[in-house]
Amino acid sequence: MMVSPGAKQDSLVGWLDTSLKIRVAANPEKGKANKSVVNLLSKALAVPKTSIQIVSGATKKRKRVEIKALEEQEVFRRLAQFGIKK
Repeated sequence: MMVSPGAKQDSLVGWLDTSLKIRVAANPEKGKANKSVVNLLSKALAVPKTSIQIVSGATKKRKRVEIKALEEQEVFRRLAQFGIKK
């Protein structure tokens, strides 16, 4: 996933090659942008925040996220409801 911090608002942008692009309003300081990523994904996928974990790239724009509550195909299905189709 590619994360762009400092945006006007939090949003799911779409796919950039094989990465989901996300914009968050929070700045990348003290984990604020990462928290926003987790909050946005939690709301979009309708899963608890505790089911989402940033497993690599916590200090980088490119992150790898694990979503424990859903199978991969269900994640794609739920993202498609927002017009985010792979």
